[in-house]
Amino acid sequence: MFDLLLLETLHNGFEYYLQNKNDFKALFFGLSDATLEQWFSLFIAQKPVFRARYAQGTAQAPMITILTGQEDVQEKFMGKTEYRGTDGRMVVGYHVSENAQAVIFAKSPELARIYFTVLRAAFEQGARALMKAGYSQTAYEGTTLLDPEEELSSEELGIYVRKMNFSASYPVEIKLTKDAEFGDQTTYSTIDDLLILASDQEKNSIKGGVTPET
Repeated sequence: MFDLLLLETLHNGFEYYLQNKNDFKALFFGLSDATLEQWFSLFIAQKPVFRARYAQGTAQAPMITILTGQEDVQEKFMGKTEYRGTDGRMVVGYHVSENAQAVIFAKSPELARIYFTVLRAAFEQGARALMKAGYSQTAYEGTTLLDPEEELSSEELGIYVRKMNFSASYPVEIKLTKDAEFGDQTTYSTIDDLLILASDQEKNSIKGGVTPET
């Protein structure tokens, strides 16, 4: 779910800076006010499309695409926990870290720099909202360098690409059924009938749960 929430977070933050010139200017240092005025005008004129990688249809630059990254279990840091809930059922829990990437497709080096700086700030603007949604930690993890050939080929087409990495961790809690806790079973027949032992399973009238392939 992190990729979907990241898409919404970055989009909302982007909209905020489009409507707040002074806060936009404050993101950049060491530049003249004339340059910042020019960049803000460019920022407004070249508003990118935000989309998930798997979204249907096509879109052209400027564009921000969100990619789903890997998921890591943080047992080595937090430890796997088991406890009994108020309803008497055993609960298994651990921390999971999700990763996602925002890929910038801009039409100029200046716009790539502007989008990058704004997206970094937009993520921090939405970090508290992500915490309220259930995440225990959020982080901007820096950038990923493009392969030189990848960078050159895109710039030859007039597209400037930047990749930004984000992560968030949250606790996972899974309530076990009584059969899963006390029985021998691990696979489902129905939610109330868990089948684990080969002798309990049947496929194509063959006991044992599997049919040998020929």
